[in-house]
This record gives sequence, structure tokens and C-alpha cells, in this order.
Amino acid sequence: MRDSKNIGNWEEFLAKTNLPEWDSGPVVVADQNIVPYFQPIISVTSGRIAGYECLARSLNTSGGARSFGHFFNNPKIQSGFQLEVDRSLRYQALQYFAEHEDAGYITLNISPLWIESSVEYQAIPTLQMIEATGIDPARVVIEITESKGDIPRLKKMVDVYHDAGLMVAIDDFGAGASQIDRVEALKPDIVKLDMRMFKKASRGGESADVALSIASIANRLGCFLVCEGVETEEEFHFGIECGSNHIQGFLFHEAMPETIRAESTIEKVRRLQRSYLKEKSIRLTNATEQKQLIKNIVMEIKQNYLDGKPLEKTGPMNDSNIFRYYITDEVGNQLTPNYERDTTGFYEDLEWIGMNWSHRPYFPSFLVLNKLAGKNFVASEVYRDVKTRHLCRTYATYLNESRILLVDALVEDEILFVKE
Repeated sequence: MRDSKNIGNWEEFLAKTNLPEWDSGPVVVADQNIVPYFQPIISVTSGRIAGYECLARSLNTSGGARSFGHFFNNPKIQSGFQLEVDRSLRYQALQYFAEHEDAGYITLNISPLWIESSVEYQAIPTLQMIEATGIDPARVVIEITESKGDIPRLKKMVDVYHDAGLMVAIDDFGAGASQIDRVEALKPDIVKLDMRMFKKASRGGESADVALSIASIANRLGCFLVCEGVETEEEFHFGIECGSNHIQGFLFHEAMPETIRAESTIEKVRRLQRSYLKEKSIRLTNATEQKQLIKNIVMEIKQNYLDGKPLEKTGPMNDSNIFRYYITDEVGNQLTPNYERDTTGFYEDLEWIGMNWSHRPYFPSFLVLNKLAGKNFVASEVYRDVKTRHLCRTYATYLNESRILLVDALVEDEILFVKE
């Protein structure tokens, strides 16, 4: 291992050094050793440590480690200086993982701007490091940070990484401006949800709707989803609700100077999964009971209608979570007013007569389920009502061959959130 390089400033470093673009020894900046630390990333499926994210740490004289991430985000520090330090850390990490074949994959954070600076050259530093250390390229993940960078140039570089056998991840997905276009263009293997967004969303509300939608996009595109910053059992539960394949955070481990046994997390993951199933079962049981209650009321309304009575607007309806109902024909044209609920009971809203609801996701499902399964009562997925902004579910039943009764009812959210 070469001697550490003590970097005072970028120009001075260039004048004094004859080393290659990276070095296997610790970097010294402002009299502090800068070294790679590794935070475990846990596979929810296996319970094992699947890999690690490489993070920069500065070591003080007493051996304590502090985050060094601010160095790479400081606009006052020249980017060339930052890049040289980063490359040294990358090389140290790759060398370590090449010597520890059982440690899983390693993710390396790289700014899009740095990637773009490499596009014009045939020699790609990270690929040179991989060749020099002998690590299997399939164990290396290039984690693209920030939302900057020219997408066509990034795509060109990502294609180079993919062709070389590396995986690519997009970090902080969902932060700031939309990144849907870069996911579509770059076709990453892994998407990491923005930690601040995840934290806020884990407490519910419309932020959760956004996070779950973003997570759904990642899963739909075939990307592995990683939730990072997971610190509590409840946040782990929300990560599962997002469909996360991998979990990262202090709940398991902080960043460490060395890797540990992959099996060391299995027991904890399995315990967390059991607690998730227990809590989720309670939510789903409550939802099932509510569905049955609504069904009983809807069937009563239906029977009254078949008996020639007017649509019931009192009685059990007022004691339920129903806040709206109406009748359409078999192709979705609304035939009655909306019967809307306020603090005094139900009133008629004539504005909606003649509207067509066949475009709503649940309407075709109602038709198919009724005809294929012979069901006389079906329910939609949970969604947020545009008018009231409340979470609800729409229920439907055929009154006759050409009339469909649709009922909107408030629901308790079935997603597990962090308790306030």
C-alpha cells in the first residue's frame, strides 16, 4: 500500500504528485484520514446482507469517524479536488471488496457531472479500477446521485457500465424535480427512494400517496427498490408497503470500517416481517369487517329499490362511512343525482346527472367481475376522492340488468404508517 497523500489544495496536489488518478492508501485532507466506510443493505427476501454502500468518513486522532459527505457537496471546493479524493475512496473500496468475495455488492456514489466528464475518454477510471483490483464487475453498482446532468450523455455512460457488466442505481429518486424521464432513459437496475421523502411519507397523508406511487413506478419498470434511512420498526413496515426489495438504515447498522457476516441480519429481518404481518393482518381484518358492513347496507338499499321504494337516505346509511351514492347504466352514464352527505344528512347534487364513469379504473372491473364471477357486490381498490380528499373505496352492485348502484365510503388506511 502506498503512503497516504496529504492534499492541501488541488493545484498544489497536481504539482507535487506523480501518482495515477487514484491510490490505494488513505487520503489525508486537512490532517484527517479520509477512508471508505460501508453501510449494509439488507435483502428483505433472504434476510441477508446483500451488499454495502460506500460512504466517506474522516478519522480524527482518537479514531472516531465522522461523515465526510459535506466535502463533496461544498461548492467552494474545486470539483477536480473532490474528484481525486472520490477516486481514491472508490479504489480503496473496490480493492477491499475484491479481497472479500462474500461481502456481496458494493455501491459507489458518482455525480452525473463527473460521469459526463468521462464520456469523452475511452479510458473510464472506475472500469480501470475494477480491472486493476480484479473484482467481479457484477458486484459493482454505480449509484448516480443528484438530479443534474445531461440525460443523453448519462445514457451513453450508463450503457458503457451495463456493457461492462456493472449495475446502475439512481439515488434520491423522488426528490426535487421529476426524475421519471431519467429512469425511463437510463433503465437503472436499482432505484433508491429519497430518504427525506421516505421519512415524511412513512407518517401517512398525501406524501405517502406520492411515495407509494413513485415506488409503484419503480416496481413497474422492473427496478429493485431500496428504502434507505430506515431507523425504526414502523419505518421498516412502510418500506415493505412500498414494495422495497432492499432496506438500508440504522435499524440494522451504521456505516462500518469493515464488512460483517451476511447471515447476521436474518433473525432480525424475520422478526420484523412477523411483526409486519401481525399489524397488517389487523388492518386487513378491520377493512374486511367494514366491507361486510357496507355490503349489508348496500344490499338493503338494493332491496328497497327492487321493492319500488325510493333510494333510502336515512337509517343505517347515516350510521355508516358512506358519504355518496348514485346509479348509472351499464355503460357508466349517471342516471341519478349524487346523494352527498353533509353534517345534516344526505342531499341531492343534480350537477352529476349525465356524467359518464366508464373511464374510472374500477368501472370495467365491476362489469367483468360481475359477469365472470357472478358476484352481486364488488369493491374497488382504496383511492383518494378528488372532491373530499379523503381515502375511500367505491362499492357496486347491479340493481337490474341495466342499472348499477355505486356507493362511495370512507376507509381507514390499510397501509402501515409510523404512529405519531
